[in-house]
Amino acid sequence: MIPFYIEEDHTGSYWFLKGINDSDEGMTLINFDAHSDATSLPNLGGDIEERIQSYSWLCPLMPRPFSQYIWVVPGLLDEEYQAWAESELQGEMSRGPVVERFSENGGTIASHTEVVDLPGLRRLNLSDPVVVTIDLDFFTRRTEYGEDLVHILRWTGEIENLQAVTIAISPVYLPEDQGWMYEMLETLFGEALRHQDWSIQFEPFIDRGRETSRWALEMEADGRGIPRLDVTSAPPSLVRLWKANRKRISVENEADTWEALLDRL
Repeated sequence: MIPFYIEEDHTGSYWFLKGINDSDEGMTLINFDAHSDATSLPNLGGDIEERIQSYSWLCPLMPRPFSQYIWVVPGLLDEEYQAWAESELQGEMSRGPVVERFSENGGTIASHTEVVDLPGLRRLNLSDPVVVTIDLDFFTRRTEYGEDLVHILRWTGEIENLQAVTIAISPVYLPEDQGWMYEMLETLFGEALRHQDWSIQFEPFIDRGRETSRWALEMEADGRGIPRLDVTSAPPSLVRLWKANRKRISVENEADTWEALLDRL
């Protein structure tokens, strides 16, 4: 079975993927995301994992277990966009110790990373084991967002060497109307459940602490609340989908709370 892990943001993906088994050749991570997530944490001493955030979870996972990182951007790449995306990705990585780790393995940031758009997916040569991660904020910049999500999940299901899939819901970066988020979650669960070899784990109750992204800090400064995932506010159609497939959807953290919630809603 292929793990399919869903949590509120990419901080959860870090903790899930940290324990994934890597091959001798390393693995490839493909990230569908509106942001590079490559902000490097400087070596300030202490436990770096205590400072992991949704924008800085990537670099500590390279070059092991992931020797290659492919950032799939939401727009169509032209020469200017390509140059900006590569500069953004490499610039963020260059500020941290991941550069030394790449050098120790005989490589550079450029040799371990790639930027593509959706049409570029078919040109990828995916010979190594692959993990796909999807941030729902990717689709806020797409007009056919529901159809694009289905397309990406079906493309993912066809990857021969697929090892795992992780999903970051990212309420902070989604439209203020949370109906959009729940619509996408219903599409996500509906499509994921079609894959009988995907083992779905949903963790809606894990609290990873304060979000310190620039956007979240701006919300705090303006006196706005930070958007969070609240499964008690899910629409009836999504709740029915969860109930009908409660044996397929695993919740490990506060499992009793989840079961009681489904019984109550």
